[in-house]
Amino acid sequence: MRILFFIFILSLYLQADITQKIANMIIIGIDGTTVADNSSLTSFIKKNGLGGIILFSKNLQTKNKLKNLLLIFKICANQNFS
Repeated sequence: MRILFFIFILSLYLQADITQKIANMIIIGIDGTTVADNSSLTSFIKKNGLGGIILFSKNLQTKNKLKNLLLIFKICANQNFS
């Protein structure tokens, strides 16, 4: 079962273009507690994906702001895979 999963992931990786492969190796941190849905960062994520996001204490003001921030990134990532 593990071998089949590995082959499946490998085939997806080989189908991606070089920009997506590089984007999936990038982990970013952001300033503040919000990101505009139409910003260059969200547009990049929607098109190419992203390896991950690091959140620091400066990103954590309230529970609702954190939920909204994560929701924006989740929506961007889902648009990349659809």
